[in-house]
Amino acid sequence: MSNQLNTQARRLFWVDYAKGIAIILVVYRHILIGIERSGIEVSVWLRNANEMVYSFRMPLFFILSGIFISRTIEKYQGNSFIILKSKTILYPYLVWGVIQITIQIALSNYTNSHRSLVDYTYLLINPRAIDQLWYLLALFNCSILFYVMFSLLKSNKWVLLIISFALYSGSYLIEDISLFHDLFYYFFFLVLGHLGRQVFLDDAYRVYLKSPKVLFITLPFFFASQWYWLSHQDMNHILFIPITLIGC
Repeated sequence: MSNQLNTQARRLFWVDYAKGIAIILVVYRHILIGIERSGIEVSVWLRNANEMVYSFRMPLFFILSGIFISRTIEKYQGNSFIILKSKTILYPYLVWGVIQITIQIALSNYTNSHRSLVDYTYLLINPRAIDQLWYLLALFNCSILFYVMFSLLKSNKWVLLIISFALYSGSYLIEDISLFHDLFYYFFFLVLGHLGRQVFLDDAYRVYLKSPKVLFITLPFFFASQWYWLSHQDMNHILFIPITLIGC
């Protein structure tokens, strides 16, 4: 009982809330996609709402993961970290990917997705083709890349940031290759979460960030940045960073 209480005391519930909100937004997107695939007309307002949250929905997941990743690496030394991520991310991804594709093939007359045997290979070479599951492979790949970089660079955070930004910039050149595009793109946000962990985990900063005053101050910037994003979706990738971070 005491161990359970200690675990609850250490748990940061705002992280759970943030993940829960992001998950709801992801579900909203895929429901919208499913409705459109079925041939039902979708209101432009619903589409715009989806595009609005697109700017920060998935980066938020990686920022939250980045806050805790160095702590996990320090706890699981050597190959233990890779084994851990393989068990908790890669294995469920492959299992549920195979299950999903198999069901979609078997029930092809009743689903909005058209699958074939080749889709099984997409789990490893083109994860975006498997709808929502791509996130797990991207998180696994980003975690392993961070483990390698963190082990080599140790505390050299500026070099890590520069490398991650270079990969982020390069991701726009390979958007059609989802396996590497997602790795390069989201690794940057994982690193940002890692670099900001001292702020997010500090009690004094957290009280300040959770205050209603900060919320009301940032809301106008949030709506203005999202309006700009909706109007300029071909914007420069550097300008996209502050828009994403304001949303997060």
